[in-house]
Amino acid sequence: MRRFVIELFLIAIAFLSVDDVYNKLKSRFGITTKQDLERQEEHKEIKRHSQELDDIRIGLTAVREESEKSDADFKESLKTINDKINVLSRMLVEMQENEDKSKRHELHDRIAQLYRYYHERYINNVPDGVWTEMEKEAVCGLIVDYENHGGKNSFVHTICQPECALWSIKGE
Repeated sequence: MRRFVIELFLIAIAFLSVDDVYNKLKSRFGITTKQDLERQEEHKEIKRHSQELDDIRIGLTAVREESEKSDADFKESLKTINDKINVLSRMLVEMQENEDKSKRHELHDRIAQLYRYYHERYINNVPDGVWTEMEKEAVCGLIVDYENHGGKNSFVHTICQPECALWSIKGE
């Protein structure tokens, strides 16, 4: 029972921490979207659920004492808590998927912009090289981030990466 209460508490804390980090990054870059507004509404709902879980955790002590009187009531309370955890878990997974999708689209767009820029230099055969080592590392880092957010089998892998290997580095 103690482990279950601790897990409940840790799940609530982890959920709030993930949401907080995401919001700090968005506010740092000053980006506000319709999706952010929707997420803020979801965040309020999650806080309400978290508060409910905290209230339930506090109430578990009383439930444990009452369990000696009524085992059926205790089992019902555990079922309710478990259902709420499942709902929160699904919400957390969905939020992470939405965040990954959004970030993947942003990275895809940025990689496409950089590809067009450097591809233009490549096809115009710029004599001093297409890009610097630092620019190459930055683009490769974006591609890794794109893959970490679920990006796969797109023009990034079929066109950008192979062509990037052909581009000359300035000063070499």
